[in-house]
Amino acid sequence: MKKLSIFVMASFLPWVSFAQEDTEVVISATRLPQSAVSELASVEIVTKQQLELHNAKTLKDALELLPGIQFISNGGRGQSANFYVRGSKAEHVLVLLDGQVLNSAGIAAVTPNSIPANVIEKVEFIRGQKATLYGANAMVGVINIITKPEYKKQQSLSYTYSTYNTHDLNFKNIFTITDTDVLKVSGGIASSDGYNVRPQAGLNDGDEHGFKNRNFNIQYAHYFANDLELWGSYNYIYTRGDYDNSYYDYFIGSPIHEMDRNEVERNLFALGLQYITDTYSFNISGMYSRNNDYNYPKLAEKLGPSSSALKVDAFTFNAINKLNFFKYFEVSFGVDFDNNILDSSSNSYGSTFGNDDVSIVNRGAFIGLNVENDLLIGDVSFRVDDNSVYGTRGSYSVGAGIKPIKDHLLSVRYGTSFRSPTMSELYYPYYGNKNLSEEEAEGLEISFKGHVDNFRYYLNGYYNEYEDLISYDYSKGYVNISKAEIKGIELGLGYSFDYLQATLSADLLDPKNKDNNEVITYRSKQNYKAQLSGQYQRFDYALLYTFNSKRYTSSEPLGSYGVLNIGAGVTLADRVRFMVKVDNLFDKEYENMAGYKTGGRIVYGGIELKNFW
Repeated sequence: MKKLSIFVMASFLPWVSFAQEDTEVVISATRLPQSAVSELASVEIVTKQQLELHNAKTLKDALELLPGIQFISNGGRGQSANFYVRGSKAEHVLVLLDGQVLNSAGIAAVTPNSIPANVIEKVEFIRGQKATLYGANAMVGVINIITKPEYKKQQSLSYTYSTYNTHDLNFKNIFTITDTDVLKVSGGIASSDGYNVRPQAGLNDGDEHGFKNRNFNIQYAHYFANDLELWGSYNYIYTRGDYDNSYYDYFIGSPIHEMDRNEVERNLFALGLQYITDTYSFNISGMYSRNNDYNYPKLAEKLGPSSSALKVDAFTFNAINKLNFFKYFEVSFGVDFDNNILDSSSNSYGSTFGNDDVSIVNRGAFIGLNVENDLLIGDVSFRVDDNSVYGTRGSYSVGAGIKPIKDHLLSVRYGTSFRSPTMSELYYPYYGNKNLSEEEAEGLEISFKGHVDNFRYYLNGYYNEYEDLISYDYSKGYVNISKAEIKGIELGLGYSFDYLQATLSADLLDPKNKDNNEVITYRSKQNYKAQLSGQYQRFDYALLYTFNSKRYTSSEPLGSYGVLNIGAGVTLADRVRFMVKVDNLFDKEYENMAGYKTGGRIVYGGIELKNFW
């Protein structure tokens, strides 16, 4: 239990250790625990405490606390949203739930507005190429959403009311049945009247685009005396959002007003077995997910001729091993299996994806070697993937670093990566293209990071080059037509004290379309973030400022903007917490997507009951 306690406590600390020099902080950047200081990749963490202090409601709120992530959305909460990392689209970032892939061949990108924050215990964000460990989609980073709880009892019941008649009710119960058994049961519901996210004068005046969410999570974990841990979980996630789908009808020569709904439902079952010691560790786990995505007119049938439905079953399995020997050497190796099945009932406005179920199977195997002593660190890894559509391909990564001063690391890394087309890109009626090639990339990164007492910093420079990028052409559908190069610099500073955690980050990038040498649309060349949070006795506070420079579109550029969010809370008798928060304090008007409004100033007020027993 001592080893277990050290592992659980350390895995929830942000970034790097500020405890004693010999204390090791572990993270899952290598799919098994490893020292945060020695890891060559850039790693950031959002903790459960940060999520609570910032009143996070969705995964999007959690990702906003991380450096270098830019967002694009068709309005506010409940609407379709996406994000960019190092100028690359969300399809180039692998998203995991407790280590299991969410955005596989069936679903290209995970909409961050659809994942509720109340089930999240921690978010790990690993920037840089990770394809040799994870396979497809890990081209510029990995986001691991961790819902597995600590071995510590916790109870919480909270209610929040906010602008646009928005209600949030959440609960969480973590039961420590014994010292080695923990059960977590959590869930929540949310609803909002919303606002008109795409106003068109004289056409949709008075429209409100609201949303509804509900979720449920149950987990059980048992820690055996021989360092084995067995866990299982079930997650149910449902979200429904209204949006404007008005269009111009050329046959009658006038615009048509139409409000549609997007409805996403996910059922996820996961099971895992983990063993961790100083010399050998392994993790065997798998997940089955049922994913249903519907779009339909608000006043029509969900499965009618004017609707669309994408239904995908996904099975994932992986077995990861890590062996430490001769003090300085570490070998990791493993296998992955991924099978996505497109249900034959999937359709788009009456046209089916195919007459039979379509399956895409991927098998992968990797091996990596890490060498580290007090002065040097190096790693090399290689992976082979065999895809039922694209055959066999390999990817590799090599990196090296030097520690000129204790707790400081200068490193360089080079790697190759790829993304396989999704089922929609391959088989969507009329627009799918079964002859698509995989997207390919290669990247170089140089990094200098470290910490001194309570201060930490990082400075990263990177260059990524892409080929065969998949784009949508209105006359041809999905095609491989684009090449791009993206280079950038990332700077981060942090300070941590008893009642103050502060971070500053600056991300400067140059995203170029190599076909026409123009700036890639919707990418800000400059992104800055400042974050303050902490607790002092009964009081807590949180502040987040984000600035994005102007973004280019196919027509007029979108202007730069800076947004300030602030919040505060007070806890009475360690049982009741009252909170207030204001997003977009100065009510800035800006757009993340041309033609779509953001919500303006949003005011929250809430109460939380906790620590019942």
